[in-house]
Amino acid sequence: MSSDREVIALDAWGDTLPDWIALLVQECDRSSQNAVAAKIAFSPAVVSQAKVETSIPSDRDTCALTNSTRIAP
Repeated sequence: MSSDREVIALDAWGDTLPDWIALLVQECDRSSQNAVAAKIAFSPAVVSQAKVETSIPSDRDTCALTNSTRIAP
């Protein structure tokens, strides 16, 4: 069964989530959005926006968030 966060992300991104968005959703479901944001050094607002918007303000922000999500322990 999909979590509420996953349903929201799928509504925004379509049938297939980018791997880094899927990871964000999973991590937020496991702990909390605030904990994930702190772990990857982004604000909770950026984490929330990434899950629901298919464009992030700049390519640099997207790259940084994607990389942070993938390398966070």
